[in-house]
Amino acid sequence: MKKFILLFVLTIVSCSSESEDSNANSNTTEKKILSIEIIEDNDLCIEGYNYSYSYDNDNLTLATGQYYLSSCLSQGWTEWEYNEPFNTEYQYFSDKIVVSNFGNSVGVDEVYFDDNGHITGMSSWGNLGDYQIIFDNGYVSKYGVFDFEWQDGNIIRVDNNQNSNSYVYTYSNISNKTSFILRPLLFSYSSIGENIPLYSYGLCGEKSSKLPISQTQYLNNETVVFNYDYILDDEGYPIYININETSDYNNENYERDYTMKLTYTN
Repeated sequence: MKKFILLFVLTIVSCSSESEDSNANSNTTEKKILSIEIIEDNDLCIEGYNYSYSYDNDNLTLATGQYYLSSCLSQGWTEWEYNEPFNTEYQYFSDKIVVSNFGNSVGVDEVYFDDNGHITGMSSWGNLGDYQIIFDNGYVSKYGVFDFEWQDGNIIRVDNNQNSNSYVYTYSNISNKTSFILRPLLFSYSSIGENIPLYSYGLCGEKSSKLPISQTQYLNNETVVFNYDYILDDEGYPIYININETSDYNNENYERDYTMKLTYTN
């Protein structure tokens, strides 16, 4: 049976304009993300979370998420559906970020980091075990069961050494001016919007310096290819991202196109 629902993940982001070739990793005047949402369209057969954000000075302190389920005529879903919004709060300290109600669950988690600002653990992990984290000159090379390969300041491959899944990326020449696109592990979170405050804070080290033009996921019973095309604002930030997705899930091919909208503030 064809997989009609695929949780939207933020890593599937790239662009078409071949301009803006400077590296913006150290940009201190970087715009702040205000919202991320999938634009409604007919029969997308996807689900995920839209997010909006609030700030206290430069720190992102509140993420408001809302689950959506798109129309999918083959499954009998003729209208888009939305759940009630929920809030995740973030408090910042010298050695940790305290996250309240993460993932719409009641409770508090603490995310610890070292003097370099790199993540060292979370209170929910207990025995770290598979959550070993290794950085190499500011670039994460291992995060739990995931091994990262970098080239010219970009993640080009991620391997899951537990289940043999892998993720391969190709890039444009366009500088990544955001603080959150293609941070390590962004490919695996269906509720990635809640993690943007942690990634924007730099807990996982350096991001990819360029914006990717494709991502290929090699999974156990499926190969998924994402190709990206987007519209940039006058300062080179992506504001509309058109995503083409193809898959051969269980030897059945499907293809779909959808658009993500991003808004920012200074």
